[in-house]
Amino acid sequence: YISDVENTNNKLLEENYFASSDLIDELILVSNKDKDFYKKNNYLDKYSKIRYSKNLFSKVISKYILKDKLSLAYDMSNFNNLFSKIKPIETNNMLDEKEVNELIVEVDSIINDTFFYERYKSIVEIFKTKFKNINRTSAKIKAFSFLSNYSKYIELLSNKANNIPNIFIQHGSYLQENIFLKYNEIYPADINLVLNDFTKDLFEKKGAKQVYSIGSINFNYPIIQQKDEYDFLYITYCTSYSYTGTYVGSEVNNLSVDANNIYTRHKQIIELFGTKFKDKKICIKIQPGIMLGTMLYIPFLELSEKYKNVTIEFSVPIQKLIQKSKYIISDYFSSEFINRDLHYKRDIILFNTAPLPLPKGTIEDMKKMFILVDTVNDLEDKVLNIEDITKNRKRYDDIIEYYSSKKCDTKQVVTEILEKELNGR
Repeated sequence: YISDVENTNNKLLEENYFASSDLIDELILVSNKDKDFYKKNNYLDKYSKIRYSKNLFSKVISKYILKDKLSLAYDMSNFNNLFSKIKPIETNNMLDEKEVNELIVEVDSIINDTFFYERYKSIVEIFKTKFKNINRTSAKIKAFSFLSNYSKYIELLSNKANNIPNIFIQHGSYLQENIFLKYNEIYPADINLVLNDFTKDLFEKKGAKQVYSIGSINFNYPIIQQKDEYDFLYITYCTSYSYTGTYVGSEVNNLSVDANNIYTRHKQIIELFGTKFKDKKICIKIQPGIMLGTMLYIPFLELSEKYKNVTIEFSVPIQKLIQKSKYIISDYFSSEFINRDLHYKRDIILFNTAPLPLPKGTIEDMKKMFILVDTVNDLEDKVLNIEDITKNRKRYDDIIEYYSSKKCDTKQVVTEILEKELNGR
């Protein structure tokens, strides 16, 4: 995030954004004058989570009856049982001054960037005060995803002190790379489990110690042909609709501070379909946070209410909407595009401009994998001629395989990796 603030005492931010909390303006919540509107949408979101939840019954039993404290995110949630069965490592050693100093030296030797170094060093110091002279018993091997707060990094350092391998799993698409990957997922990990060969190559170039390409269970679902409810599904990039501060995700991000550039596109597409393509139904998928108060509210509902063919959806999962849509439009390389089957069952129009232009080295591949556009005018032309463009459109198996979920039995592969890497530790 970028801000002109030098310091803040906001504890909420201190706890949740370790790499940037002292660079963000105060978080100010507006009065809840539209509480009925937000309350209604909050209920819709909760209903949707229950309705579309996978293995809801077993999750409830695990959390509330068996009191299983292990909570794994993203694809790693499929391996709860594997990690639950791993026996704790028993140790009577104490964490001493020497071990803490060794951790600081390690951070010092690897992180050359002052911005990151100062923050990671402070985390190590917090770790020092929390864990010094504490008896370390029953330390448990578990999995991490992208580190996003102090507490997760404290847990990771605790693993290091107990000589427990830190295992990380990819949590989405990394094609439009996050500049924090090196420090929040690659450097801290002993083992990286990634979803495709593209990410494996990316991580190895950035110095990852050990990388396995394991495919994906969550993102590699079958595309079941259903009756088309929508002609187009539009997947919007909403991260820029944040509170004070401008999110910087990669070196090529091109976000205006007030998010006006991405908002202008969203508004233009609503008007394009509402006025020029009245015969085509479009569903615009936005992030739930816009309705639930964790992001700034953007008037998508107000913009679309006069157009009967435009639907705004925030609670139904993208996976369900894909099944009901004939074509897809997207602001960015969505995590859903890791799905191999999707590239054979749907044609996807992808923007290659702000906020997330594609990496230069991938453009030629992306031209074969997607229908690329730069502007809303380009999109209008593609929508107008979509049937001719997609008729007998060639699929490139090698490119699809490289950027999507690796073709393998993911559960078996992860089981074998854990048995190999963790036996004897």
